[in-house]
Amino acid sequence: MNHAVKAALLTIGLGAAFVAADSKAEMVVYGSAANAPGRCQAFTPGPTNTIRNRVVGSENVGASMAVACDFETTFSEVSTNPILVDMWFSYNGSAGPVNVNCTMLNGWQGAEGAVLVNKSASVASGEQSEITFNSDDTPDPEDTDLGFVLVGVNCTLPTNAVINDTYVYWADDNGVPAT
Repeated sequence: MNHAVKAALLTIGLGAAFVAADSKAEMVVYGSAANAPGRCQAFTPGPTNTIRNRVVGSENVGASMAVACDFETTFSEVSTNPILVDMWFSYNGSAGPVNVNCTMLNGWQGAEGAVLVNKSASVASGEQSEITFNSDDTPDPEDTDLGFVLVGVNCTLPTNAVINDTYVYWADDNGVPAT
């Protein structure tokens, strides 16, 4: 890349940074939704994996199976960490209800202050149930987010339990200068 192009890009980048810094844009909540196959996968690969991915969810058709779900977000210099993770479950069996147990981990391997939260949902046949993780689940009562930019959830799905839709929310500026 020649020097003129680099200088032009640097000028544009610095100009954008100063405009963004002076704009004090409004913080708004953004979200990302995905069906379970887009975010979740079974712990066990290969022929013993009994998770069947469908367009609208991931169903366990065998014995209880652990599933890991990763919640991708975008971030900037002013964005918050994820503020809420929401997961919906259903049950396609005739017995029931069944319990789906999930553990949210917010942080990274070896991170001091990583947050670990266990929750369960009772799911009746033909119904949907929800598990939500938010700042109320962190150890600090003053938290307004989950604590770290990285967040994942492990769930144990009983036979015929389904992870349906998944959501993650965070706040960032809307890019519109306040007037």
